[in-house]
Amino acid sequence: MILFKNTDVPGVIGDVGQILARHHVNIADFRLGRDKSGLALAVIIVDNDVSDIVLRELDALEASIFVKYVIL
Repeated sequence: MILFKNTDVPGVIGDVGQILARHHVNIADFRLGRDKSGLALAVIIVDNDVSDIVLRELDALEASIFVKYVIL
């Protein structure tokens, strides 16, 4: 799964989806929570391994605060 913390601005979900699609990473589940201070946290369950390149692209998004790939 990918943990993705970001500023809560329009377009972030689309940007994340485009990056994952470009690298052929399929999203099994996407959960998003946000708070009143303007921050959001996504938990993205994926069907494929996630490369460091994908993580760097996600982290390079302007809204990105924190990106972590977790294998449970």
